Amino acid sequence: MPEKNIVGIAKVKQPQNKSEIRNQLFNLLGLMKEKGKIKIPTKANIMIKPNICLVRGYETGATVDPFIVKCLVDWLSKTGY
Repeated sequence: MPEKNIVGIAKVKQPQNKSEIRNQLFNLLGLMKEKGKIKIPTKANIMIKPNICLVRGYETGATVDPFIVKCLVDWLSKTGY
């Protein structure tokens, strides 16, 4: 049976506060990793494919904020991936 996709949701009190966003994302990913929901083999090649569109900016919610992608890359680097 195929594994189900896992979705994590974190809430921030101040959406413009980049530090709070980064901390919440790191906490969420750390918790998901501890619970065994993130399974990345050692020395794996990782590709991140953000939803990017030239028609609408990330402010509309139609695409991902580049800051979130940067935080994800930072977390992967920090945790040894």
